[in-house]
Amino acid sequence: MVKGSAEDVRSPLAVKVGKNLKRLRELADLTQADLHVLTSVGLSHISRIERGVGNPTLDMMEALAIGLKCEIRDLLQDPPAEA
Repeated sequence: MVKGSAEDVRSPLAVKVGKNLKRLRELADLTQADLHVLTSVGLSHISRIERGVGNPTLDMMEALAIGLKCEIRDLLQDPPAEA
């Protein structure tokens, strides 16, 4: 049996957090690099989280929320329906 890559393993919660992170980052008019500078969360981690394949630690979630000036719950809620 051939195992898939990590990119194939996407939990619904990871996808939800990734969508919210990207949406909130874009609403704040920040690039991934900007968010990295604000939070010290690795650029590759931010990218993986936004794609739904990274699992942020609680400390990362806190740093991202502070950097985005939001609450951690904003990263965990159901994202708005896409238009």
